[in-house]
Amino acid sequence: MMLDILFTGARLIDPKAKTEFDGALGITDGVIAGVLPGAAPSDVRAERTVDCSGHCLGPGLVDIG
Repeated sequence: MMLDILFTGARLIDPKAKTEFDGALGITDGVIAGVLPGAAPSDVRAERTVDCSGHCLGPGLVDIG
């Protein structure tokens, strides 16, 4: 699998699904291509890899007020 960006080592938070776990998140063409629990498999390649250890990834928050 080839991705544009791979975020690794992040705490992935999805409030809609009520899930929270450590894993990796892949982006291709500006769209989430995959969410991988735990460490990313060795066969996953990316043009750019971002180490997110100690950080959380979740949906963006917008204050329209």
